[in-house]
Amino acid sequence: MNLPKLGAPLSIDRLCHRRKIVRIRTLALLMLLVLGVAAIGLGQTQEPTIDGKITAGEYRNLYYSNPIRMSLYWSIVGDTLYIGLRAPAEGWLAINFMQMDGAIHGDTIIGFVDPGLFSDKLELADQVAPEDGHFPHVNDTEVGGEDNILDKDGTENNGVTVIEFSRKLMTGDENDTAIMEGMGTMIMLAYASEGDDYQTYHGAMERISLTVDFFNGLVNDFPSGESHTGSSNRDNENVMTQSQSYGAGFNSALPVKSIAFARSAPEALDESFTFEGTIALQCANDGCWFNLSDGEDEIRVNLRPAGFVLPQLSQREVKVSGKVIQVGDAVEIQATGVTVY
Repeated sequence: MNLPKLGAPLSIDRLCHRRKIVRIRTLALLMLLVLGVAAIGLGQTQEPTIDGKITAGEYRNLYYSNPIRMSLYWSIVGDTLYIGLRAPAEGWLAINFMQMDGAIHGDTIIGFVDPGLFSDKLELADQVAPEDGHFPHVNDTEVGGEDNILDKDGTENNGVTVIEFSRKLMTGDENDTAIMEGMGTMIMLAYASEGDDYQTYHGAMERISLTVDFFNGLVNDFPSGESHTGSSNRDNENVMTQSQSYGAGFNSALPVKSIAFARSAPEALDESFTFEGTIALQCANDGCWFNLSDGEDEIRVNLRPAGFVLPQLSQREVKVSGKVIQVGDAVEIQATGVTVY
């Protein structure tokens, strides 16, 4: 009986070599699986929580208007647009959507918060100005339309109002502006410092007109002197501006102080404020600190305690929120968030 020849027994060295190859192949496969899951995760967008509180990273996009000190946050998830509004006001906040061709003029979401002892109450309306003008606004439901606000909430605290809501990109309502990819939307942001009603008129420095591409995050500021219809006779002077937040971004609820105040006022120590200026000098290694200058004074801003860094952004304008602390003989700001313009 002829038996098949068996292969020569593996030496210990060859056996270890094969086991090493198996381990390497297994690790490579695991890495591919992890990378695949990570890539899928990066392509997903989390729905913001509509609770009247805007947290760092909750929305994919942020625009801050320095002239009127109002913030617009937004995310698109599927067929739904999520909006957050924040302004230094105790009256109403509003956003007005207008198609570029002017077909829908007064598609407005406007509301105010009635602060209560235990909880705040939000009044939010889906309105339209049916004639060629912003007033009088009427509820969509009064002119054959629908209330297309899906979810809503708001808070008012220390003179700052936050309103969040969601709506479909395309509601199918003839009174609503369709938000379409590849097409900018003219909007107006506005608020009234006081007045929990829909009649109080905003001041001259409480409104701004913009063109927003909600899909790619581009914002085009209209220059001063824009008309109430969103058109402008200075269109060629429009300037593209974008803001980017790092960490928690700047906190509009904090008082704005000068660098001189932070450096010299005893009451500034261990307290949190917002500061404005430009990045004068920056860490060249990993961007964990920078010097903030307002043209008269300069102070070091430390990002490391909050666990975030900045890319190289020398001479960019920024708003910084953080705590003023003593470090040896010097004073610095331990930042919790930075917004770059």
